[in-house]
Amino acid sequence: MARVKAALKFKNSNDELIAAKQRLEEMNEELAKLAVTDSLTQIYNHTFLVNTLKFEMGRAGRFSKSMAFLMIDVDFFKKINDTYGHLIGDEVLKEVVHIIKGPIRAVDILGRYGGEEFGLILPETDANGAMILAEKIRTNVEKHAFRVTNGEIKVELQLTISIGVALFPGENVKDVSSIIRNADEALYMAKRDGRNKIYRFS
Repeated sequence: MARVKAALKFKNSNDELIAAKQRLEEMNEELAKLAVTDSLTQIYNHTFLVNTLKFEMGRAGRFSKSMAFLMIDVDFFKKINDTYGHLIGDEVLKEVVHIIKGPIRAVDILGRYGGEEFGLILPETDANGAMILAEKIRTNVEKHAFRVTNGEIKVELQLTISIGVALFPGENVKDVSSIIRNADEALYMAKRDGRNKIYRFS
């Protein structure tokens, strides 16, 4: 009986240890996910986006492949926040992310660059492919009827996005900062030309 009790005690202790280890692994996975995820939109955060862009540029260079980086910005987003409040603005951003995700591939990497700006990495994509996808995303947002709710506040609105496209290999693209700068400059041109447009850096 003593040996049986000892064996049962050992088994129970071992089961608890296995369960504790499993809980610890789950917590570590959750922490790892939180470290690379934007808390609002649940897509990748700025740090992960930039690090992945660096990795993909290195990979494209090694294998002589082309890739594209899109900088996407919600037009007149400040007006939405000023008119309806930041909580409604947050809901709008989440819905924009949902629309952007629609036509992209599993290998494409979408992240929040900051505020209402998003970055989209397109591995093994040439200029034509990048522009076609960018136009699809722009059109989907433009046609979408936004119906967002926060508490008792219900808002229906239309909005647009502007997109800057940069390519690697590309003019003066030597590192991550240069391809981001090119995409940002193309985005600025789209904004300056009236918004709801796509410009490619050249």
